[in-house]
Amino acid sequence: ITAFSAVLLWVTVRRIYLGWEIHQAMHDFMGGFFLLFGALKVLNWKGFVESYQGYDPLAKRIPLYAYLYPALEIILGLAYQFRWPQEILWNTTTIVVIGIATIGIVKVLYNKEEVKCACLGGAFKIPITRFTVFENLLMIAMAIYMLS
Repeated sequence: ITAFSAVLLWVTVRRIYLGWEIHQAMHDFMGGFFLLFGALKVLNWKGFVESYQGYDPLAKRIPLYAYLYPALEIILGLAYQFRWPQEILWNTTTIVVIGIATIGIVKVLYNKEEVKCACLGGAFKIPITRFTVFENLLMIAMAIYMLS
């Protein structure tokens, strides 16, 4: 919740300064979210990989994906924050990547498994909760909205 609030504060300050427009605010949010969370994952990359493979279906099957995921988040963060072209590619990638992770998270919650969330990197021992699902669904909803 603290990291999520920090991203909201970033967006609010930026939009007060640059003017409020929902599409731009979503770019700021997605950029800030991916950059912050990607950077936290890099701080303990190995710990992140171990945690992420505990629930992400793709990371379980393809270990290399778990190692590449933090870099992918940082690239997505830069793409959103700096408004790189090919917005359709970034939004589609976000929907697919976050969607796959959300499926794994929902499965863990449904089975009442005790799994450490890798969202803040492997250094933090935070369990997966419904708030994790909320964050992911919010990111997916914003990406879908920005596609329209």
